[in-house]
Order: sequence, then C-alpha cells, then structure tokens
Amino acid sequence: MHRIRPAITLLALSACLALLPTALAQGAPFEAPSHDVRFEAPQGWQVNQQVDGSGLLTVELHHPSGGGVVVVAAAPITPADQAYWSQPGHVLLTDVWTGFRPEVPGAQEQQRYEIALSALRGHVLDYASEQVAGTIVVAVGPVAAFTLISAADRERLSDVQNALELVVSSFHPMSVARGEHGLQPEAATPDAPANPLDPAPAGPGDDAAANPLDPAPAAPNPLDPPAAQPANPLDRTAPATVDPFVGRFTDPDVTLVLDVADGGYAGEIVVLGAPYPVRAALVDGRLDGSFGVGEQRFAFSAELTGDTLMLESDGARFALQRRP
Repeated sequence: MHRIRPAITLLALSACLALLPTALAQGAPFEAPSHDVRFEAPQGWQVNQQVDGSGLLTVELHHPSGGGVVVVAAAPITPADQAYWSQPGHVLLTDVWTGFRPEVPGAQEQQRYEIALSALRGHVLDYASEQVAGTIVVAVGPVAAFTLISAADRERLSDVQNALELVVSSFHPMSVARGEHGLQPEAATPDAPANPLDPAPAGPGDDAAANPLDPAPAAPNPLDPPAAQPANPLDRTAPATVDPFVGRFTDPDVTLVLDVADGGYAGEIVVLGAPYPVRAALVDGRLDGSFGVGEQRFAFSAELTGDTLMLESDGARFALQRRP
C-alpha cells in the first residue's frame, strides 16, 4: 500500500531521534520571517536551525542535558503543494504519524485532540514507546504549514513537554498578524472521520498509481467439479463443515476477525491497533460488508483464495493471511 512520508516528517524525525547532550545556550525569541514563524525558545536550550533545498525550515531545541528535543518545522506553501496542505488537519496528522511511527520502535498512539496554535487550529497526537514519548502537532497557516514534534526519554519527559508548551503558547505566525491571505486556515468545525483503510493522500511529487504487480484474486477454474451437495446434519459420520471466512486474517497493519452472526458475519477490523466493528454478508462467493468509524460506515469487499483474504476498501488493497 502506498504511503506518504513528507520531507517535513523525515527531517523532524531525524532531529527527534538525536537525543544527545548539547552545549548550553540562552533561550530567546526565535523569528524567521521568511517562513512565517515566531516563538519563544526555553532558557538554556541549544537552538539549531537549517533550511533544506526545498525551503523547509527545521529548528531543533535540545535539552541542556540531552535526552530530549523539540522540533519546529515550517514549510512554505507553494502552488504545487497547495492541494496537499488543503486537506483536513486530521488527515495531515495521520500522514505525519504514518511516516514517524515506523522509525520509533514500539511507538503507539496514545490520544488525539485539538489545540489553538495562535489563531490556527492545531491537530495533536501523543505517542509513547518503552523508551521515548512525545507529541506531534500539525497546523496550517495562510502561507506556511507547521509541524511541531517533541521526543524525550522518561527522565526528561516533563522538561520537554514544558518546553513544547512554551513553544505552543508563544507560537505566532507572522502572516496572521499582518492579515495576509493565501491558503485559508482550517475552520474549527468537526472533522468527518476518515476511512482508516484509505491509502495516505498523495503529497507533493508523489506517484499515486497502483502497483501493477499487486496480486489479484484468482479467477475460479471453470473445469472445477460442482460443489458437493449439502451434508445431512443428522449424519454423525459426515465431517463438520468449516466456514472458510470464519477466523482471523492479518497483515502487519490490519487484522480482520470474523464469525457467523445473523445469517452473515460479524466481528472487527483492527487498523494500527484501533478496532472498528464489522458486518458482512456472502455475495456470489465474495464478502461484502462495512465497518463503523464513529457514526460513519465504510464499505469493503473481500475474496478468499486458499489462506489469503484479499481485502479492498476505497481503493486500498490488503493481502491478509489466515492465522490461528
């Protein structure tokens, strides 16, 4: 499945994982008019900044004793990527988390919520692993998009989260004060839930074409003998019939568990650890069903070939293997 890993994620991540001691430096207001950003750095923290070839500004705030960092990344919004940054904030946050999570062993999402980032709407995700914990904030302004990421070991976590709170409380996109227009900040309206099985939206320069080598469900062999007649349920010598769609099917990101219920199937689908209730029915040898995300439902279909269940929802396809 195609996944997006924007440069903003990878640069911030590389800084977040560099939890090393650094020299002391006095904190002061940080300002970068070229990237529409101004905030206050904590006293005594080392401030490092760089701008890459694409114009992405990354500011690293390192804990004086090491073991923690806050990263502020600012990406100017160009006409080429305006459509990408116009997506709902919860979609952008999921995109950043999707790129970040595999690089932090054992990292798990803890909770999501929203905050005010100056006049902008910030979408927030807290995460934690056994060694590292922190927070991701994504917000989009009129002329730039911002990602804030904190990471700390358990000993420094309180200090680092306090530093992040200082950055957030003092964060001030300069274009907002000037009343500039461009990409309009996201309105504070409730987000419709996203289909968790959707492939991540394509970012600037990404090729969203499907992989032509993706396996397709095998077509039935017309020479196969017809299905056997139903067995007599009173015949104790007849072997028990096992429904092939009942069971547990998994891949690294998705698990589908089904059982017979009310003339069809019921169970749950678990996507990156989050469970969603499932209802399905057998139609022409194929499962047609849906799963619920809050009040909204998303359709899926599935075909079984041997022990491989090909699951499809909104264009995303998954090859799930039967597991005990």
